Amino acid sequence: MTSPPDRLPASALGLLVFLTLIWGLGWPAVKLGVAEIPVFSFRVIAGLPAAGLIFLFGWMQGVSFRVPPGRRRALFLAALFNLALMPFFVSLGATLIGAGQVSVVAYTMPLWAFLIAIPVLGERPSPGHWLGLAMGLGAITLLATGGGVERYAEAPLGVALVLCGSVSWAAGTIVVKRVEWNMPHPALVGWQMLIGSCLLMLGAVWEIPDLGPVSARAVGATVFLILLPMVLGFWAWFRLVSLVPAGVASLSVIAVPVVGMTSGALLLGEEIGWREGAALVLVVGALATVMPRPGGGS
Repeated sequence: MTSPPDRLPASALGLLVFLTLIWGLGWPAVKLGVAEIPVFSFRVIAGLPAAGLIFLFGWMQGVSFRVPPGRRRALFLAALFNLALMPFFVSLGATLIGAGQVSVVAYTMPLWAFLIAIPVLGERPSPGHWLGLAMGLGAITLLATGGGVERYAEAPLGVALVLCGSVSWAAGTIVVKRVEWNMPHPALVGWQMLIGSCLLMLGAVWEIPDLGPVSARAVGATVFLILLPMVLGFWAWFRLVSLVPAGVASLSVIAVPVVGMTSGALLLGEEIGWREGAALVLVVGALATVMPRPGGGS
């Protein structure tokens, strides 16, 4: 067994940059998609092809997609939290607040994960973890309040919805962490994506009367979301984890809200005021307190 590299390989650095960019750019894509496509339908339209591509690429590489005995219930729960409830709440929130705000609130996930891990996994948080939680709550409060009645009339509900998605993502992360899966990561992601999309289809059925023609911009945003953040993003993540310690790979999580906020401003014309800037600084600082240290433990 080889020890983790002391320095970041050039290939890993490239993957880190690529992953940060495409996951950050994914939030404006979600915003553009849900502006014209109902939320349930949008997530199904994005999720099913992405799941199919992951299964196809895995099959081409000889990956086994067999689910080990006794893992089906845990797999269903992981899919429910990670790829059904999380994308639904986050996408619904994106109809009310900006893509940059969505990315900041969504990436408070590690803060809720450490809270859930206390009773579920018996983990002991450090003082830094509690500091990070306080900073994350401060960021959420900044985004949900103030700035004028007209501009922020829907902000509290939008932030609350994205927060529900973030907490759901955290719960799904704990499920994945708690179970000894004994199956390849592409299989784990592919099954979650397929099950999550099938669950969302139950809601998409009721949206059929609301479906209609959409613009080329919405179609392009959806295709981008499928191919890059959902398919190549997961591939890059697992490849990155195979090259460097998880603590180094997790640095991408810290930078994603920065890209999300910046791309929302550049691509969608979203305003970055002092509240958004302060919230971004707080979340990046909060994530830095809960992320594992490169080469160390969690």
